[in-house]
Amino acid sequence: MKFFSSIYIRLVYCLLGALLLLSGCDSSFEPHQENSRYYFSMFGYLDASADTQWVRIMPVRDSLLHQPHEIDATVTLEELETGKTITLNDSLFHFSNNRYAHNFWTTQPLEPSRTYRLKAERSDGAASHTTITLPTDYPTPIAYIWEPDDFTPDRIDIKDIEKLVDAQVIHQTQDQRSTINFIKDTVVVPDRSYQVLIQPWINYESIGTTLDAIPNEDLKIFVAAATNEFPDFATIDEITITFPGGVSNVENGVGYVAGIVSKTIPYRSCFNNNLKRTPCPLIK
Repeated sequence: MKFFSSIYIRLVYCLLGALLLLSGCDSSFEPHQENSRYYFSMFGYLDASADTQWVRIMPVRDSLLHQPHEIDATVTLEELETGKTITLNDSLFHFSNNRYAHNFWTTQPLEPSRTYRLKAERSDGAASHTTITLPTDYPTPIAYIWEPDDFTPDRIDIKDIEKLVDAQVIHQTQDQRSTINFIKDTVVVPDRSYQVLIQPWINYESIGTTLDAIPNEDLKIFVAAATNEFPDFATIDEITITFPGGVSNVENGVGYVAGIVSKTIPYRSCFNNNLKRTPCPLIK
């Protein structure tokens, strides 16, 4: 489950915007009064490469949940090209400071290039919904990984994608998980291709270790593509994010749900029989 990638972290801004609504920052919306305009906040992404989809859906309300609490919501996901509709399962998550949130999930496979409608509906018929188009699939990236004592930046070549929205190195062991994002070190080359430059020896000093101390089998490369409609949250004013509709694709609600296709590969170079670099097998 890639639920906590940096895409997820960027989408936190949308959730923060929804929470700031509760303080009445938008004069057109008073949460302590009867609300007939915004029903649910939706927050997360659909990943055609993931085995499980997770989306956080909460009623727009005047306080956070500090006790386990059922919510009046039926959440469905419809594939618009086929009309196939499934109902997502509700799962209550407990966070620090006794805060709770509802994450809805499904193991239904999703297809690249397809369009899905996510809908949360109350028993009285009031509903929020969003429509998400997943990007087209793309070839597995090729990694150019040099020797640890060679200070030439490592590189990932990613071809034939619409928009690169995430590129990170994941250090995963039984006891620890850390990620370093390299999306800022991306070079756009012709023909819808990207080159991501990686200098992990610099970043790992910040977490008190060195690249030499990390076995290659504990390192993975994660990249994700979205459609061109995916917002560049890093460049958007935080005040804009806090307002309903400022950065939102949810009708009659707040928040943002993205659509991506992700790839996870080992942190190593792979070669074919002719010693030519080739994509490494994907990690599920």
